[in-house]
Amino acid sequence: MTKIPAPKLHLPFLDALRAIAALYVLMHHAMLHYNVNPASQNAAEKSFYKLFFFGHYTVSLFIVISGFSLMLPVIKRNYELGSPVEFYKRRIKRILPPYYIALGISVVLVLFFIGGQTKTFWSNSLPMTVPNIFTHVFFVNDILKSHTYKINYSLWSIPVECRIYLFFPLLLLVRRRWGALPTLGLAVLVSVVLLGVMAGLKQFYHDVNLTTPGVNPYIILFTLGMLAADISFGTDERYQKLKQVRWGLLIVACTVVFVVFKAFARYIHLNEVAETEIADVLFGALSFCILTSCSLKNFKGGLARVLYRFLEWKPLVFIGTFSYSIYLIHAPLLQLLSVYVIRYLHLKRSASGLVLMLAGTSVIVIIAYGFFRLFEKPFMNSKKKVTETLAVPLGNEEAVAKV
Repeated sequence: MTKIPAPKLHLPFLDALRAIAALYVLMHHAMLHYNVNPASQNAAEKSFYKLFFFGHYTVSLFIVISGFSLMLPVIKRNYELGSPVEFYKRRIKRILPPYYIALGISVVLVLFFIGGQTKTFWSNSLPMTVPNIFTHVFFVNDILKSHTYKINYSLWSIPVECRIYLFFPLLLLVRRRWGALPTLGLAVLVSVVLLGVMAGLKQFYHDVNLTTPGVNPYIILFTLGMLAADISFGTDERYQKLKQVRWGLLIVACTVVFVVFKAFARYIHLNEVAETEIADVLFGALSFCILTSCSLKNFKGGLARVLYRFLEWKPLVFIGTFSYSIYLIHAPLLQLLSVYVIRYLHLKRSASGLVLMLAGTSVIVIIAYGFFRLFEKPFMNSKKKVTETLAVPLGNEEAVAKV
């Protein structure tokens, strides 16, 4: 068998991608905050705002990164996970404390500072009720429509990832016995079955949310991340030829397919669930190609090399280390800035949106770093000479970035 080098524990581009995704979703929500409509703006404003209309798909990228990151230390240990119980304990320790602290902060802010209706995007988080709090505490808020975006609308994806973690030992077992591609097939099967289960429940309880049902279709994206790590750093000879694939061309092809689908989906007359899930999977495939290409440094041409160097830019990599904190607390902070700062500038809605997107982003990143130091970093794994970073909004394994 060909000897394959063990995967590096420090892949700067992963943190850079997390940072890009976190900053993008922050600016996306800042744009939506004032319900800015690009159609009503001049050409320059219209083009700028349209750049930030795809925040939903950052979650797809986060999920793929998470699967990739969890797979790296497993490959290094010859595809052995160790004790599933210990794995779950590490995940709980890493994700839940910052999540619950962010949830508590959000509840306090709603009660005393930002609980009033202001006709902004924050209205999706209101009103807050006691049942809302319980659904968030027990990680079922994403399943119920009336609870999904309450309290803090950005928290809906955390329960999704936590459920995916429940499947990781099973996915890894299938990977060891039958290979990476059958594992991807299992993920597709699980996704289809769960969608059927949720659709059945909706017949009896109309509040069931089919657009973010449990782990569907994100378990497919998570498994694509595992596959990207396997192709890049795995030792299975069956997949070694895939290292020579022109991944850059596949990135271009996946981008074209995604854009074309988004442009013409309305003419295919798909229902909302089908359109959303197909688009998520297509963007997940694009993310899979990006991770594989960056890992293998499989690219040609000056532009590709410049982009890769950008993904190793230290300030971007640094922001990626606390991207989970940015994701957790940015939504209520946007409302705080809107209510207690921007409203007193007496600007038009479009101008308020620009100020929130540009100046607000900088302020929130600084505050998020403080949150990271106080409430996230203490729960990182410090037993080894490595540290965890989260694929916003979610977690990765302990051996991704060196201290």
